[in-house]
Amino acid sequence: MKNDIIYIVGVDHLIQYRNNIVPVNLFTEFTDYIADIIKKYDVKTVAEEFNREYLDDVYFSPEATVESAAVKAGVEHFFCDPGNDDRSRLGIPYFADIRNMMKEKYGIHEKFISDINIRKKIDRETIAESKKYWQIREEYWYDIISDMPRGNILFICGHEHVLRFKDLLRQNGRNAEVLETFWQIEVFSDYTKLGLS
Repeated sequence: MKNDIIYIVGVDHLIQYRNNIVPVNLFTEFTDYIADIIKKYDVKTVAEEFNREYLDDVYFSPEATVESAAVKAGVEHFFCDPGNDDRSRLGIPYFADIRNMMKEKYGIHEKFISDINIRKKIDRETIAESKKYWQIREEYWYDIISDMPRGNILFICGHEHVLRFKDLLRQNGRNAEVLETFWQIEVFSDYTKLGLS
């Protein structure tokens, strides 16, 4: 296990599940990219910062793209992000819950915040608050990965976690290598390129 390597790829979460936002050709490119990594680096297991509950209950999506790519390549796949029960046990709120707490803090009950300054302030505070739970989540991923079978692992996570998670793995004596800090940054760093504003 000491010689096994955990390869890390950072993504925008939109690419992790089928949706009508990301163009089909990008999904194809992404799953081909994963297949190439599996083959090139002799990956035995693919894991990701995602879980089945997100897919079914939040995104209402029929497919987790990373899982599909792993299955197609004939390797094991694991979801690593805590689901409802584990989040409750660990005291980790969902991003949407944090956002609702911030809106409540400012007395906003509407779904859409029309005042752009208040919206930006709530967005900043929500992000800052959610980051307070990152270490707990990243340690949870590490625990899941530690129980995986021997062999090289490909781990897919949100791009903001890549370097932090690599450091956590190395601090715990694991070989870790970043293959991509942010896959397709030129597309996903500007949502207007996906038709979003």
